[in-house]
Amino acid sequence: MKTLYGFSAGILWADGYFYFSNLNYNSLFMLDVKSGKVKFVTFFPEEKKSKGYLHKKCMRYNDSILFIPDRGEHVHIYVPETKEMAAVKIERFENQEIIFSEAVLKENILIIFPAVQGQPITRICLDDYSCVQDWSFVSWCKENVHTEETIMFGRVIDKDGFVWMAVNGSNQVVCVNLDKDADFYLYSLGNVDLFAIFRAKTGFWLVQRKGRTILHWDETAGIVEHYSADEENACSARYFNYIFDTDFGIYAVPAFAGSIQKLALGTREFHKVFELPNNLEKRGLHPCFFGVEQKDNNLWLFPYGFYQMMIFDMSEDRLYIFHIDDEKLYYAKEPYLSVFQEKYKNRVAQENDEFDLADFLDIFS
Repeated sequence: MKTLYGFSAGILWADGYFYFSNLNYNSLFMLDVKSGKVKFVTFFPEEKKSKGYLHKKCMRYNDSILFIPDRGEHVHIYVPETKEMAAVKIERFENQEIIFSEAVLKENILIIFPAVQGQPITRICLDDYSCVQDWSFVSWCKENVHTEETIMFGRVIDKDGFVWMAVNGSNQVVCVNLDKDADFYLYSLGNVDLFAIFRAKTGFWLVQRKGRTILHWDETAGIVEHYSADEENACSARYFNYIFDTDFGIYAVPAFAGSIQKLALGTREFHKVFELPNNLEKRGLHPCFFGVEQKDNNLWLFPYGFYQMMIFDMSEDRLYIFHIDDEKLYYAKEPYLSVFQEKYKNRVAQENDEFDLADFLDIFS
C-alpha cells in the first residue's frame, strides 16, 4: 500500500478527511483521520494517468477543492459532496511550459501567479471557468524587476487585498493590488538577497537564498530586522517552506531538516523545538515536510512519501507521530508520542501498538 501514494499538492481538510493529489501519478486520494485509511478517489481528467507532480497546491472554494497545477496543464475543481470533477486548461504561450508560483482567490476569481520571468498572471472565473491571461504584469516586470534568476518568484502571499512576492535573487518585493488591473508596486529592502516571503502579524517574514538569516520587514515603518536560524540546521534558511506567526510563538518549518524551529525573541534566534530521529527512517519516514496545515493550536505535518502523519501541539511544543502501514495507524516510541500517558496514566506505550485515533482527536478538539 505504501508505494501507491505520496502527496504533492499539500493537504486540504474537508469534513473529516484530508484530500491530496498523488505525487507519483495522476490520482486523487483521501485520508480518513478517524479510521486511518487512505482511499483512492478518482483520476484527474484531461491529464495522462502516468503523469506525476500534477499539482502543487490545493485550496477551498465554497463546496469545492481547487487543485493548482505544478507540471499539469489544468486547474482541477473537485466537489466532495457530488464527487464531480472539472478541468480548466491553462493555455501555453509559444509552447512554453507555464510554471506557477502560487494562487490566490479574489471572490469568484482564481488568480494564479507565475514563477518564471516573461509569463503572465492567469485569472479563472469559477462561475463559468473562463480563463484570461494578463500580460501587463510581464511588461511591468521587464521594466522594474531585476534578477538573473529564471525562477523569479519563490512564493506569493495574499494579505489585506494585496499580493506580495519576494523577487528571487534580489532585494526587491513586488506588490499587486487585486482590486485594480495593472496596479503594481515595488519595494527595495537594502543589502539583502531574497528568496521567499511569509505572513507575519505585523509586516512580513522573509528568507534569503544563502546563510541562516531570516528577516522581519515592517512595510509601513520601512524597518528590516535580522534573525538567525539554528546553526546546526542541515540546510540554509532558503529551504524554510513555512513560517507561522501564532499566539504561541513564531515557528519555522524547513523542508529538508526534519525539524521545527521556534523564535526566541530575547536572543533573536530560531532554535529547534524537536528534531526527528534517524531511526524513524527505517519505518519509511523521509524528513521532508511538503505539506503543513495550521488547525487551531496544532500544526498538521505531512512528510514526503506520506507514510506518517504528524501533529505538533504549539501550546506545549510537543510532537505526535502516526505511522500509516497497510492502512492502519500506529503510534511511535516515546518521547515523540505520549498521548496514552495523557489519557491513560498507568499505561506504558509500546511501539507498533494500535490505538484509537478518535480518542486522540478528542484531546485536540
